[in-house]
Amino acid sequence: MGMEEMTAASFQIDDIVKLPDGKLAKVVRIFDAGMVIMDEGDGLLKWKFNVSEIAHALKEEIVLWNLAH
Repeated sequence: MGMEEMTAASFQIDDIVKLPDGKLAKVVRIFDAGMVIMDEGDGLLKWKFNVSEIAHALKEEIVLWNLAH
């Protein structure tokens, strides 16, 4: 998997992504300026990162997220 440049178009609402600190979160809002708002699973919309700081979660991580939430 290459280190391609992530843009806001790289993500969709409800994607499970990995944050810079290794935590998983769900994308709940996407802005054209390359910013996204995340939910770590507690329902609070507190995470806002530049899309270049996040990556898509692995398939196994998505399964674990879905089981836990």
